[in-house]
Amino acid sequence: MQSIPDWCVILALVGEGQEIHRGEEAGIQGWKDALNGLSESDEWVVHGPADLAPPSGTPYRFESDELLNLSTTLRSHLASNLHEWVGRILQTRGTDLKGIGSLAHELLRTGFCIYVTRDLESAKRYLVQRYTGLRDRRFGLLASRYAKNLRALGVDNTYHFQRAEQLQVGRWFNAEPSDPLSCCALRRPATEFECQGLELDFPVVCWGDDLLWDADKWFVDLNRRRTLTDPARVTINAYRVLMTRGRDGVCLYIPRSDDPRFDVTANLLIAGGASLLTEGVPAFEPLNSVGMRQRCSPVQME
Repeated sequence: MQSIPDWCVILALVGEGQEIHRGEEAGIQGWKDALNGLSESDEWVVHGPADLAPPSGTPYRFESDELLNLSTTLRSHLASNLHEWVGRILQTRGTDLKGIGSLAHELLRTGFCIYVTRDLESAKRYLVQRYTGLRDRRFGLLASRYAKNLRALGVDNTYHFQRAEQLQVGRWFNAEPSDPLSCCALRRPATEFECQGLELDFPVVCWGDDLLWDADKWFVDLNRRRTLTDPARVTINAYRVLMTRGRDGVCLYIPRSDDPRFDVTANLLIAGGASLLTEGVPAFEPLNSVGMRQRCSPVQME
């Protein structure tokens, strides 16, 4: 913007906890560093929420306005605090699972479903049944780009420069459920890069081996993201993105594996308030004639 001779305005909508790529790891601090590098003669005026106010002596003028703190989610019409549950699950060291569980139960009370399953086919059957006859509803698979265990399970999360030829993002999100390239076909997952900023009515997050609960903390395979300044933060944020795409709910598919950490991860999520998706029990019921809002039962079905 410095190259524009007269004047200009830049409007930046910055989501905290959304840094998933090289160069983004600094988060909001990266914006602060850029502003601190300005010359006082540049006459920049920055408007933002009070919690981002800089210390005195910065080369720009800061105007505080709390209306610029966009703290209310519009994505999850049934659960405005889903991001809080996800954030606490991804940051926990196992000390407050009871408190996290109460958050999940409040989400359940408002009609937002959080499920865990060890069987991907059960999750697929559940979604097809849940949205039968609702052609405008969208559900699909999501997966971390860096998970290496999923392809062997039939979840091809391969990501490369020709990915658009294999997963056409616009068609994947918008095509009719009968389209074989629609998300509702439940064939190809979108990664964190393809779903960031977008949403589904009900995603199935296919859990990978790049983030597993180990003893009392999250284990991140740092070798998968060696080019990053902070690979652990980016990995956590990738799962934060994947877990917060849902409007009606989310199902977390934790594959069965010889690695016991998958079992431990599933148990952690259940202890944190997620319900186990099981066979034979109706998992929801319409609350009105439109059938938009659903009530989840404590024990979920397929």
